[in-house]
Amino acid sequence: MAVEKAGYKQKVFDNVVVNAEAVQGVDVALEAGDISATVTVTQDTVPILDTENANVDRAITTQEVRTLPQFGRDPYELTRLTPGVFGDFARGGAGGAVNLPNQSGPGGSNRSIFQTENQPQISANGQRVSANSFQIDGTSVNSLTWGGAAVITPNQESVKEVQVIANNYSAEFGRNSGAQVLTVSQNGTNQFHGSLFLKNSLQ
Repeated sequence: MAVEKAGYKQKVFDNVVVNAEAVQGVDVALEAGDISATVTVTQDTVPILDTENANVDRAITTQEVRTLPQFGRDPYELTRLTPGVFGDFARGGAGGAVNLPNQSGPGGSNRSIFQTENQPQISANGQRVSANSFQIDGTSVNSLTWGGAAVITPNQESVKEVQVIANNYSAEFGRNSGAQVLTVSQNGTNQFHGSLFLKNSLQ
């Protein structure tokens, strides 16, 4: 990122991390001087304290989605990495999720990414499981039948980043009071690539 103005030295920022679905501010102080002179800031410019909003959130990166274990390759299971979010992703003998107490809904499934209604058993700061909301690339994928359930569960390869906002979010996320799970899909490239996984089940 480069900032310049006549009568001031150009300032270049490297390694500015901008997470998906997140607001990132960078304070710039220009120094008087020749515009041909360039000041390059190479240190990590992400502030320890987020001054742009009061969200309690976490960005789950592409590397985490690809490498951390998820039952049935369901990236929604990683939402528990967010502060303020806890959940029970234990599985019963048939592979279905064990629901949290006093919750209704379809729960998990041994079909994982192929299931129609996926209600991850997570609670954000004491909110009900049915209060969670899901978006993919800014489009709601919430079930019209079960609260807190997603009708689309992306597989690991199709996910670029997952932003989970636990609370204190802005009015644009006002549909539900629970966790806001914002998934950004992987962008395409000009190179051929693929993946392979083996599902081994005991008979």
